Amino acid sequence: MPPFMTADGRISNKEYWGKKGFLEMSAYILKLSTFDNSMSHSNFASFGGNDTIWALIPDLKLKLYDHQKKAFEFIWRNISGSLNPKDMEVQLGSTGGCIISHTPGSGKTFLMISFIVSYLTLFPKSRPLVLVPKIAICVWRKEFEKWGVQFPLHIMHPVNSYRKETLDCKTRTPFMDQRKPNMKISHVMDCLTKLHKWHEEPSILLMSYSSFSSMQKDSKLEHKKFMARVLQESPGLLILDEGHNPRSTNSKLRNLIMEVKTKSRVLLSGTLFQNNFEEYFNTLCLARPTFVDDVLWELDPEISTLMSSRSKISHKRSRRKEKLARKIFVQRVGEKISSSMEDERKHGFDVLNNITSGFIDIYDNDNSNKLPRLQIYTLVLMPTDIQNEILSRLQTRLKQLAGHPIGLELLISVGSIHPCLINTMTHANEFYSDSELKNIDKHKENMMCGSKMKFVFDLVHKSSIRGEKVLIFSHNISPISLLVKFFENLLGWHKGDEVLVLQGDQELSLRAKIMEKFNGDVENKCKLLIASTSACAEGISLTAASRVVLLDSEWNHSKTRQAIARAFRPGQERDVYVYKLLASGTWEEDKYRSNEWKAWLSKMIYIGQYIDHNSCRKVDVVEDALLRELVEEDQGNMFKMIMKQD
Repeated sequence: MPPFMTADGRISNKEYWGKKGFLEMSAYILKLSTFDNSMSHSNFASFGGNDTIWALIPDLKLKLYDHQKKAFEFIWRNISGSLNPKDMEVQLGSTGGCIISHTPGSGKTFLMISFIVSYLTLFPKSRPLVLVPKIAICVWRKEFEKWGVQFPLHIMHPVNSYRKETLDCKTRTPFMDQRKPNMKISHVMDCLTKLHKWHEEPSILLMSYSSFSSMQKDSKLEHKKFMARVLQESPGLLILDEGHNPRSTNSKLRNLIMEVKTKSRVLLSGTLFQNNFEEYFNTLCLARPTFVDDVLWELDPEISTLMSSRSKISHKRSRRKEKLARKIFVQRVGEKISSSMEDERKHGFDVLNNITSGFIDIYDNDNSNKLPRLQIYTLVLMPTDIQNEILSRLQTRLKQLAGHPIGLELLISVGSIHPCLINTMTHANEFYSDSELKNIDKHKENMMCGSKMKFVFDLVHKSSIRGEKVLIFSHNISPISLLVKFFENLLGWHKGDEVLVLQGDQELSLRAKIMEKFNGDVENKCKLLIASTSACAEGISLTAASRVVLLDSEWNHSKTRQAIARAFRPGQERDVYVYKLLASGTWEEDKYRSNEWKAWLSKMIYIGQYIDHNSCRKVDVVEDALLRELVEEDQGNMFKMIMKQD
């Protein structure tokens, strides 16, 4: 028995939280000798000569759609080189990661669960690690429960989400002292216990990107350094949900993911191309680390040969190699695709398709025959007099400064919703005097002073009369709070009843209850859900809403697409109407044009060829009866322009 444990297997005292004691304890708990090649432990022998990987999941196969079955086989070919187990070990050296780029709502989570189950059945020591956005933890957990997965799912929560109620007698581990431990220590022991079980039995480890990034090799805390090492060395399969998120070149999270040893990776994304070709390159490398070599070999064979001839590539040299490949990719692919010359664009697409076609599976889900109609309107609204006074000054300052200062952009964003929101921003006094801010604050009780606020209020009121629910997205918390206040004061609605709020700082369990209440309200008491954009990642279903309002303009087209996909997805039974709100005469219009351009570029990359720019068009006759009614009732000429997406 190790000296840090009592006879019944519990930690005896806190002195073993020092470096020497902790390393001894953690080595014992996790049995580091099990950090081996997952492919060296397989169940090949149990397969007949003609059996394929479909024999691993006979029940789940019946529930997969055709595009999911195609993607299932695509993943197996990329990860193991074959659909026949007896041929896999021979081809492992030439395999690598892949990308599943399917549109939102096409069932990527269930597809991956089916693959993980089949992979664990064949390779029980593979230790799959699934990294997801924080909000998607609940979605994945429910999907595992829904499909009755036989393998245990271990969820590693961040310390701020770890609750005291998890430490009852049912969940206590043999490694915990009988005395009630400190919460931080309990959280560490919970993580270690789950890591231990993940190594001891065929099972899946699920954690958020934020939890994963908190494990640093250079941390001063021994347990974090140790767990960082485990998470880098131990997984035999890595799943990246919303894998485009850690795409920045300087992202610490991306660097940590790149250091995970396994090449067996699957990256999931409904919107693979986000902002630019540098980020696109970074995303492709996350899924397939050898993409760096592919780019150099395809675009500059001379440099590729020179680098391959070196016997040893250090970490620093590897980073330089990636930097060089990124630069070449942007210049010889990205710049050509973005060119105005047709021959250049064609060449750029040919090169891109050549180096990516083997590991990206694309599925553009055409819901036209399965879902009701989708109508997307862009509404350019005239600011009220007080808004115009505020926004004009901010716009003038914006033109005087280089770039787009975040603080100034934020002031314009909230000011275009309602003028009083300026006072909720800490840097407002850099642009307004105390007396001006006091004068602005006088309008906080008047909903009519904000054109976007007035539109939202009227839309929600009319929607509730029609028995329709509304989903409102905002980047910031202050507009959400003000909306709740106006609905309470003017309509007598209450937060938690008629008005539901979904924010990023809420516990995951609370968010799940709010979404369930919104979707499952049989009495139809809930009228609307107001959500922060960051709290609604891909995979979340809010199909009770048939009206979607985007209060803020976006730089990134994928956020707009994902917001729409919360309501317009399988399970929706009504026509869905989307309203993008822009403040006339502000930088929001520039932002909107940038968003549309990126969406067009993303679509071209998605299908691998040039297409005409499918922008919005101005409409004189509005098909949406509710919107038409609002326009006809408009006495203040609030609607400057109405555009509809073709």
